[in-house]
Amino acid sequence: MADPSDFSQRPYTDSGLPPASSTAPQSPRFEAQDLSPTQSPLWAKIAKNWHVWSLASLAVVGSLGVVSAVSLFRIPNLPNCRAIFWPTASATTRIQCAEAFANQETVDGYLDAIKLVDHLPDDHPLRVDINQRIETWAEQVLRLAEFTFQEGDLSEAVDIARRIPDQTTAAELVSEQIDRWNEIWEKADGIYAEAQAELRQRNFQEAFAQANQLLDIGNRYWETTKYDEITALISDGRRDLNRLGQAKRLAQRKTVKGIMEAVEIAQAIAPESPLYEEAQG
Repeated sequence: MADPSDFSQRPYTDSGLPPASSTAPQSPRFEAQDLSPTQSPLWAKIAKNWHVWSLASLAVVGSLGVVSAVSLFRIPNLPNCRAIFWPTASATTRIQCAEAFANQETVDGYLDAIKLVDHLPDDHPLRVDINQRIETWAEQVLRLAEFTFQEGDLSEAVDIARRIPDQTTAAELVSEQIDRWNEIWEKADGIYAEAQAELRQRNFQEAFAQANQLLDIGNRYWETTKYDEITALISDGRRDLNRLGQAKRLAQRKTVKGIMEAVEIAQAIAPESPLYEEAQG
């Protein structure tokens, strides 16, 4: 049992409760530095140049916004041109779809575009604009025909040119264009044949002179591909002539080794060489 004197020595407040202890535990204090990120050198540099990083971020976001906007503008806001019932389609729809076809930049695309708008009546309010578009697209078809000719496909170029609608200005140029193509082709073919003939006669200098006429013939295919082809044959012919001479000299030694080496050299001459038959004999 507790001693009453112990209670008499303890101070009391008016409420009869002992006063709060002056040594009561206090709440822990957190220093501001405890809540901050680790003070590394890299973080310090970033914090110091915050305005630079802000501008860079804005630039990136702005660039992405511009790219997104451009991408959106490039998306054609067109109906499904393949599924439209054309007898009831408006002129605006026809023009929109015709532009979409023409933007493919192909022969079929341009011709489809022309067919699509040419069905409108001659007295249509948009006829002047339509006619201008038709002329432009017809010119593009003729341009593609010229490109095909330059690439070395005369037959395909003629077929493309003949598909141009008769009512266009470009159609009036088709006959003249085809005649020019045929003239160039025949001339180039003749020059090539003359160079081959000189090559078979081992007239290498004359063969080169003939081949050089292809360089300004007016057709990229003959000026590059066929020119490179014939000049390579001429160069190979010169090389094979030297090889054949070497083989003959080895054979004249009348030794087994010399004859074997001569045969090996002769067998290396290609069948397309003008000296092939002689090498095999």
